[in-house]
Amino acid sequence: MRTLLGISSDNALKLLHKTQAAKNLGTLDTLFRQFMLDLPRTFERADNAVEQFGELREAYEHVVDLRRQADHLRVAVDAAGDFAEASATVVEAERLGELVQRYADQVKRDLAEQALHDAEVAFATTAQDVERTRATASEAHGAWDAARIAAARMGGTEATQLRARIEDASRRVGEVAAEHERFAARLRASGIDVPGSAAEFSELVVAARRELEEPPPSAIEYGLHDAHSAARRAVDHLVTELDALRHRRSNLDAGLLRVREWIAGEVGVPEGSLPFAGELIDVRDEHREWRGAIERVLAPLSTALLVRADMMSAVRRLVDGRHLGVRLVLEEVPLEVEAPPRVSDPSSLVHKVTVADGPYAAYLNRRIGRDFDVACVDGPDGLAAVARGVTRAGLYKRSSHRYEKNDRHAVDDRATWVLGGSNDAKVEVLQERLGAARRELAAREAAVASADRARQVVLERRRTLEDVAAMEYSRLDADQARRAVEALRRELETLVRPDSDLDRALQHEREAQASYEELLVVARAAETAHLRAESERDRYAHILATVAEVDALDPGDAAAVDARFAAVRRSRSIDTIDRTANEVGAALAREVKEAQGRVRAAESRFVAQAATYKATWPAQGPTLPPTSRTARASQRCSTGLSRGVFPTTRATSNGCCGSVRATRSSTCGTRSWARPAVSRSASNPSMRRCCGRRSMRAATSRSGSRHAARAKWRTSSRTFVRWSTGRGRRRHSLPPRSALQSCSG
Repeated sequence: MRTLLGISSDNALKLLHKTQAAKNLGTLDTLFRQFMLDLPRTFERADNAVEQFGELREAYEHVVDLRRQADHLRVAVDAAGDFAEASATVVEAERLGELVQRYADQVKRDLAEQALHDAEVAFATTAQDVERTRATASEAHGAWDAARIAAARMGGTEATQLRARIEDASRRVGEVAAEHERFAARLRASGIDVPGSAAEFSELVVAARRELEEPPPSAIEYGLHDAHSAARRAVDHLVTELDALRHRRSNLDAGLLRVREWIAGEVGVPEGSLPFAGELIDVRDEHREWRGAIERVLAPLSTALLVRADMMSAVRRLVDGRHLGVRLVLEEVPLEVEAPPRVSDPSSLVHKVTVADGPYAAYLNRRIGRDFDVACVDGPDGLAAVARGVTRAGLYKRSSHRYEKNDRHAVDDRATWVLGGSNDAKVEVLQERLGAARRELAAREAAVASADRARQVVLERRRTLEDVAAMEYSRLDADQARRAVEALRRELETLVRPDSDLDRALQHEREAQASYEELLVVARAAETAHLRAESERDRYAHILATVAEVDALDPGDAAAVDARFAAVRRSRSIDTIDRTANEVGAALAREVKEAQGRVRAAESRFVAQAATYKATWPAQGPTLPPTSRTARASQRCSTGLSRGVFPTTRATSNGCCGSVRATRSSTCGTRSWARPAVSRSASNPSMRRCCGRRSMRAATSRSGSRHAARAKWRTSSRTFVRWSTGRGRRRHSLPPRSALQSCSG
């Protein structure tokens, strides 16, 4: 039809058809758009540009993601490096630790060989010294014997005996003087004068025997010990009671409280469910002067254990089946209690006490109002006017013909009071009494100690007098001992006159004896040195035998271990080498422990980083090693990513600008990434000019400013080229939206 009519456009044919039909034309705008105008080619180019920049954005996002992977893997690689370094340290330290003892044995062998040689030389030298000194001492002993025989022929034997007697007498003088001083000290301690002569000593002996005839002192009086024991018991009792009161608030006896605790535990109820009546009753503060009298009147009730009727059968069986050791009173509390009776007397005891609120208050109020409606009168004469009454002093009128006063304790003795739920007042009283009891105990102890000291003085004096009666004065006469020494010396001087033949012979004997004794000392020292050298030789030989079979270390290992030994101790000796080896081994063990800690820390960091990597990039997770021990793959991956391995772009021509498409691969695993190539539109100047001219024309037609369009395209084109060539990697930016709009226009 178009050929016959000569119509080239399909839209013109459609317009002719609509015109002929003359219906459903719609608006004029629709008519022109659908039937008179062809689709502009710029629309196709705009769609092409949008597609290209979308792919470019995907490539950009992939590059950013690769950089994130590289940064993440770099931390894992660092952890793997730390792991490898620490593991190498552990292996090296453990290897050196195994070589420490071998190196120590090797050093010990070298030292023992040298020491054994020196010990053998010393042993031979000392053996010769022993033989020489023995011969010399033997010669000196012969000379001494000859001098002694010569002196004996001239009367030297008697002189020698006199000298021995003089030495004995001189020792006797010292012993007598010491005995005299000790005995005099004992006499002075017992108040006895020290005798200065034999006559005075004889008088002392007679007086001592006379005094010893008297009977010895008796033991300490029983009363002192009894008072001391009573004071001790009082202190112990108060301490025990105070300690018990600090752990409870009740004023009741500790024995009753223990029984109550046992019953509550057996029945399975708290102790508060089984109170004593005295714990719930207290005297009003305004009537505290009547406290002692009220305590006596309510004594039968205050120590009673209150038990509810539903628990009485169980408590009754428990109490009946065991010896309690105390007097226990049980009162059954009914579940329903009547109201208390009316009390008309204002002076009644009922008005002077209070009952604590609780499940037992009604019962106690009725019990007190019914059984303890007792008038509180000022004196004994007032009791005649009441049926039942009590005075402040504690005189209790029970009935018209019965009076009672329990004065086993003072009426104002607060330590015996049991009413009230607090024991602060009782604790205060007991503390005061404890102080007084301790002072009394100290006084009793002082009295007993004083009596014991006086008795011990008398007994010590009697023992001293017994020794005086048995003593001989010659054991104390130092003057007589000195006179005996002087007499022996005068006799020796008479026998041995100066410059006589006997005197010269004795002098020669003394010189020969002194020479022999000196040489004997030298010979004994030589023997000692010889024995010591023999012992050292045997010791070094034994040490050498134990390390003789040790294999030599490799020179490098020996140098490494030697440096460790030198760091601990520079000096080397057989006696210190084992201790040095122990210290080096301990240092290596500490190094191994520290390195193992670093290994665990590095492995933990690697595992955590790997887990995060796998969670963030699941597709790359299988290529990452699970542990730091096989981290080479992660290192290769991180190295490849960190070198700038980014997506490659391949330009395919589609119109003027072409179409930029990225061909991707990966280095992680079996893939590889190629460096990006410049797109045709960015690398070909003519294409850039083409795109630029068209973009500027479109922008100029829209904005009316050719210069603004040129500047806008120049900026967007520069940004695109810089990103696509990789020269602006730190500037992660895509071409602006205005460039896309201008290109599409």
